[in-house]
Amino acid sequence: MQSAGGRFDIAVLVEQVMSDDSARRLVQMYRSRNVPVRFSLVRALSPSTTQHRASSEQAELLMRDSVAQLRSLGAKVSGVVVSQPPADALAALITATRSREVVVVARRRRLDILFRRDLVSQVRSRVRLPVSHLPPS
Repeated sequence: MQSAGGRFDIAVLVEQVMSDDSARRLVQMYRSRNVPVRFSLVRALSPSTTQHRASSEQAELLMRDSVAQLRSLGAKVSGVVVSQPPADALAALITATRSREVVVVARRRRLDILFRRDLVSQVRSRVRLPVSHLPPS
């Protein structure tokens, strides 16, 4: 199914900067679509983190770098940093962009995976869309 404007929108939750390899893999995952694909990236900062200016500046830099990686591969992409918990930020992005799939770019820790506390598991339980995990490097 397509989103508005005849394109396929993908919501991407970015917790760490995307490497050349991870950006390339993300673009290749959707290259076979017969419609234009747009990636909408979000980096979520918890309200306590936003009080630290350095953390906020790092998040903005992470977003600029990730957007630049995807644009260098010819992808249509936008990105935003918000002051919300990750799952809330992603849910808002999905609603705003009418995204049809979700990709989470994050490292997964074994203990968190075991107890389903990792970010990918949280997102899967929150949204009713296909969710893919992509390691940052």
